Amino acid sequence: MTLTLDDGTQWRQEVAQAYGTAAHPLDSAALDNKFRHCVSPVLGREAADQLLQQLWALPSLSVLDALLGAPTGDNHGV
Repeated sequence: MTLTLDDGTQWRQEVAQAYGTAAHPLDSAALDNKFRHCVSPVLGREAADQLLQQLWALPSLSVLDALLGAPTGDNHGV
């Protein structure tokens, strides 16, 4: 990227990998902020925060029924 000022001075910066790519990933706080920025206008802030909390908990869940709201029991709604 090159930025040229009114006086003709040029500032150049090359970025090999953009922030948020696999080579330069977002940290957890930046990912949370991006998620809230994208989801809050659709679901509202409170629902976005709740969904984000559930998504971060996915690796620790033994089954996804709690997240998906599936009925409990032997038949699983069948």
